This record gives sequence, structure tokens and C-alpha cells, in this order.
Amino acid sequence: LNTVGVTKRGILLWDADAFPRGIPNIKARVRGKKLYDPRSGLTAWSDNWALACRDYLTSSDGLRCTDAELDDVAIMAAANIADEAVTLADDATEARYTVNAAFDLGMTPRAIMEALLSGGAGTLTWPGGVYTLHAGAYDAPTLDIDADMLRGGLAVRAKPPKQELYNAVRGTFIDPAQNWQPVDFPPATNATYEVQDGGLRLFRDMAFPVTNSSAR
Repeated sequence: LNTVGVTKRGILLWDADAFPRGIPNIKARVRGKKLYDPRSGLTAWSDNWALACRDYLTSSDGLRCTDAELDDVAIMAAANIADEAVTLADDATEARYTVNAAFDLGMTPRAIMEALLSGGAGTLTWPGGVYTLHAGAYDAPTLDIDADMLRGGLAVRAKPPKQELYNAVRGTFIDPAQNWQPVDFPPATNATYEVQDGGLRLFRDMAFPVTNSSAR
């Protein structure tokens, strides 16, 4: 047996007779860190989208926020939305929003946070110095906004430039069946929008680096 690597838990050995062509390509499927859930007060493994975002906000490898800097009421609401069971075309169900990814800490915190937010069509706001997480789901309005609330006059752009228009979406997600590599999801198109845009199909390319379901 030949030593090919050392880990924190021991020595990895391989048999040169069993693998005469050299060191085999070793792969492992792992679970990430345990996440704190403010709904239950427990810390356990989860791929819940909102809990993963909260963890990065508080992590020493993330933004290092204190609990006082987080709106846990909004985070709990986002976590409940992420846990909602969505029925698929084959009548199976899956959670609405999850996070399944690994990040290189050489990335900027902004880039990591934006990647995490993509997993729940989410936004992160900072009203009054408190981070507030919003999931991509309908939220009933609580007030009406009218012209009397505007600080100044309106600036109107009659038509956006063509490079900003799109009526179809394509892109990538992380496919567990392809060794967790980015693959294309089926394009989403709309014939009505294409007619309105002069018969042109205008794609917007989107990447979902933490999403591991084509349907999601």
C-alpha cells in the first residue's frame, strides 16, 4: 500500500496493484455545517435557504453580524417560505428554496451573499442598521404609495434599450446527477412576449450556483 495523502482523521492509502494507472480520482458527498434555526432554537444540519443566509451573516467567515443586527422575525418568515412543499409535474414534492453549494473564501462577501440570495429569489435589506431577509414570494402590501410621497419630480424613460430587454430565460443550476457540476436547465420562453417584442426571442442568461433542482 502507498500513502497518497494525509487528512485530519488519518492516512489515506491506495493499492498500486488494484489501481495500476495511478491514484484514483476520489470523490465524496458531504453535508455542510449545522445551522441555527431561530424558529426552534436548535442547531442542526439543514439546507433551508433562509437559515443558510442567516448563518453566513453571523459566521466568522462571513459578515460577523450579531443577533441584534438581524431581523429574526423576517428570517423566520423566509425560512417558512423556503420549507414550503411545492408539487412538481410528476406529483412529487420538494422544498421551495434550498442552498447546496460550497464557496471559496477568496470570493468577496458580496459575491457569496449574492450567490446565496439567488437560491431563494431573495433580497437582503438594511433598514435601521438591521439586516432583513425577504424570500421570493408574494407579500401583501401594507400601505399605498402615491405621488405625495415622492421627494422630487419623475424621470420617465419611454423605452429601455434592446440590450436590457428579455422575453426568455436560460441558464445553469447545480445537478447532483452530473457530479454536482453546473448544467443547463430547460429554457423558459413566452410566445406572447415574443410577439410584443417584434417576433424576437431575447434571452436573459442566469446562473443559480446554489440550486440543485432544475424545477426549482
